[in-house]
Amino acid sequence: MPRRNDKRRLVLPLALALVLVPGCSGMPPAPVVTPTHIDLGGEWSEDVGNGVTLLGTEDARATVIRSMRSADGVTMRGVFVDADNRLLTMSVSGRRGAVEAEFTVDDESTHVTLIDGIAYVLPPPSSPGEQEAGVYSCLGVDDPVVTRWRTLLDPVQTVAEFTADASAIAAADDESANFVLGGEGALGTLTISSDGEPLPIRLVRADTAGTMDVSFDDWGEHDVVPPSPLAEGC
Repeated sequence: MPRRNDKRRLVLPLALALVLVPGCSGMPPAPVVTPTHIDLGGEWSEDVGNGVTLLGTEDARATVIRSMRSADGVTMRGVFVDADNRLLTMSVSGRRGAVEAEFTVDDESTHVTLIDGIAYVLPPPSSPGEQEAGVYSCLGVDDPVVTRWRTLLDPVQTVAEFTADASAIAAADDESANFVLGGEGALGTLTISSDGEPLPIRLVRADTAGTMDVSFDDWGEHDVVPPSPLAEGC
């Protein structure tokens, strides 16, 4: 007879299938070039804000990603709907290497905490039989289960991979600017702040894999600690 938590153990494989969109196969993305000749700390006239819209698209995108890497952390929330209309909701808080995440599919959630090179996962990705309900399992960051989540477990990488085809940048209003994705913005937009640090505000994208709509807020330090209870041996 199936155990009561068998249904929950199906969440992780299903969620993994949802996030395996083009560019998210778990392979590391090409390094983003960091422009060393750009000084956004310089004086700009008020009508151009932080000056990011004065840059070429490639340099502007690299500057946004550099600003994200320099930030202490962020919360990324949103949804992904695949081509079969399956819904994945996500909430990821922290910074690269230290994040707390929750992914939900069909009202069943998977929790992942990544810290100090260890991924704590609930429910466990397999069915060992003796695994106690409600107990986090421990996996290495190079475990295939973890590497397949890589894109969504790092907000910087999420932005880097889903904006690789940015074709232009233009002011949206006095405080924000939009990168258009794909030719003439056919695939979506990345909205960033054009006042202060050029950090992402919202990413909307739609292609053959599905539709993504995520927001970025709560920039600053996030206290990420190991969850509990943990499986024996963690």
